[in-house]
Amino acid sequence: MRDPVKAVQLYRKACDAGDPIGCSYLGRAHADGVGGLARDPAKAAQLYASACDAGSGSACSLLAEACRSGTGVGRDITARGGTPLSGGSGTGQFRFSALSSDYSDGGPDIMAVN
Repeated sequence: MRDPVKAVQLYRKACDAGDPIGCSYLGRAHADGVGGLARDPAKAAQLYASACDAGSGSACSLLAEACRSGTGVGRDITARGGTPLSGGSGTGQFRFSALSSDYSDGGPDIMAVN
């Protein structure tokens, strides 16, 4: 990234316009603290959740990783205030897939989410 500040501005503009990939990239910038942003894992997880709800499979994976590690959210997969297995645009399957693979090795029981 040649100009991280400009990149963050463009990610924010895209996210504000409803582009899930822009939100995912903006979340990543918050997670890493680049482009003039302070490192903010909670904001990153919030942006990943929004992008995942809008259909970004990569954002669903990033959200699953945040939930698995407890970075920016609690280790409880419902910590963000909603059920990670639901979402618009058919993203529930993306979330289920990402979360189930992350939680299959000793994490919370995925079947207990109902």
